[in-house]
Amino acid sequence: IVAYVIFVFSSYYRIEDKQTLVIENNQSNDTIDVNKEYTISTYNIGFGAHSQDYTFFMDSGETKEGKETKGKWSKARSKEEVIFNTSNAIQTITALKPDFCLFQEVDTNATRSHYIDQFQMIKDNFKGYNSTFGINFHSVYLPYPFHDMHGRVNAGIATLSRFKIQTSTRHSLTVTNSLSKLFDLDRCFVSNEFNTSNGNKL
Repeated sequence: IVAYVIFVFSSYYRIEDKQTLVIENNQSNDTIDVNKEYTISTYNIGFGAHSQDYTFFMDSGETKEGKETKGKWSKARSKEEVIFNTSNAIQTITALKPDFCLFQEVDTNATRSHYIDQFQMIKDNFKGYNSTFGINFHSVYLPYPFHDMHGRVNAGIATLSRFKIQTSTRHSLTVTNSLSKLFDLDRCFVSNEFNTSNGNKL
């Protein structure tokens, strides 16, 4: 236990503020026409775990009959379920044909999603889009809850665009000063800048 506590404290770090992010597949030279309407989608994919009968261990509430309920799982129940749920989330957004796509709770290397690289899955299905990824959850192995340990997490927020991204910056937000910060989100938002037809920026 002592060794684990030392490991957790020695491994903790916060990602720097105003971090410049890598822009992938940034090939489009199109600028945004200020006289045209565009579409944007947003989807929290819940690390691919949330099938209809899935419940998360940190969630609680009550049914309409007044019965108290408590979530059960910490990880997705199987690798196959992660692939299935992530693929269907991607298909849902693909069908909308948005100009900009925002995805949250996207895992790249996490125990809870059976180490499926969901960002890569997304990029593979949006080949005509530019993309950026900002990490907002990176933690060492969390051996809790004991019946279904959450494990290690590396996850973030993904932005995809049909238009050339000029700059992409990750901005850190305030996090708690309590010990829970060791396993909690490294909260942030990502700003992406685009050129427009009237010489301004979006």
